[in-house]
Amino acid sequence: MSNKPIIWNYHNYREFLKDWLAYLKASQSAYSLRMIAKKTKISPSSITMVLKGQRTLTNNLLQKLTPYLNLNSQELSYLKLLIIVTDAKDPDKRLEALKKLQRFNDYRELHRQELETYKYLTKWFYVVIREMVNLDDFKNDPHWIREKLNKKLRSHEVSEALRFLEENGFIEVSNSKTIKADKLVQCIDGIYKLSLSDFHKQMLSMAANAIDKVSSENRLILGHTVALSPSQYNFAKEVLQEAINKLESLMPIPKNTEKKTDVYHFGLLSFPVTEINPKIEEKHED
Repeated sequence: MSNKPIIWNYHNYREFLKDWLAYLKASQSAYSLRMIAKKTKISPSSITMVLKGQRTLTNNLLQKLTPYLNLNSQELSYLKLLIIVTDAKDPDKRLEALKKLQRFNDYRELHRQELETYKYLTKWFYVVIREMVNLDDFKNDPHWIREKLNKKLRSHEVSEALRFLEENGFIEVSNSKTIKADKLVQCIDGIYKLSLSDFHKQMLSMAANAIDKVSSENRLILGHTVALSPSQYNFAKEVLQEAINKLESLMPIPKNTEKKTDVYHFGLLSFPVTEINPKIEEKHED
């Protein structure tokens, strides 16, 4: 690698380390993984395991490698947050680290698309209000939107959502008419996954509240608990995927048919209630 890696371009610290080692080797022939391992008194296998994702980069290892990374204090702080985003098992810690990344000006300048995806998905009502635009009686009015939502928001939250959706091309406003723009959410590796996980948590929380607060005529909650083999479970996932595909085919509803009066969230899920056999989990991992 001939060009010096810029850490602000990375969301995965392992990719940065791999590129940095390649850059050192290309720019200074004396440098090699074995030489750095010898000087830092870290076994080459430990560094290799970190690069392969077989172990995390601990504070002790990072301190020993820091002199060779040529990072300033801000860049080093960014790297430490990347380690949490990449390796932390607690998703809340990963999400919190992701929020802290946004404090860096260089990150905000280089990752505007990622920030847009993050902001859109981590506030459930951004997604819902965008879909509300398709309602036949929709009014681009914060008070009307607030009253229409089951979960009440502050007026300024609705106003901020409308402003974000329009400024980022999720909705279009022209001649007092608001339409849902044909824009896809950009899928950007870990940022997308973390943001989407947070969105699902918010919607699942609302689903739990709906059990008591929404009449059975206006909701559907089904469940089935069963013992399955790995192959049977894979088939079950295919059935659920087929179901969601059929639901997606309902949209958009052709004109001159029934009016669209309400926004629904459909969520299909499956999860183990017994401890997964590690060997089976590894064998059938996506």
